[in-house]
Amino acid sequence: YSTENKEESSQGIGQKARSTAEEFSRQANEKTEKISETAKEVWEDAKEAVVGETQQEKEKFKEKVEKGNYDKIGHE
Repeated sequence: YSTENKEESSQGIGQKARSTAEEFSRQANEKTEKISETAKEVWEDAKEAVVGETQQEKEKFKEKVEKGNYDKIGHE
């Protein structure tokens, strides 16, 4: 087993290790993004459940404000 073969083998191992680490990092980042998105969705759902305000109710309120129906806000 010559010195050349050892150096080539070491370089090959180093490259494989580097690419494996990069792939691991890429997958970890993807999973982190997915978990973050899920957490945001759960947080928004929880806020709506606690406040009791749905997107439809928000739109209804927005329409009333845009139409200038201030007297009817909160009475329906």
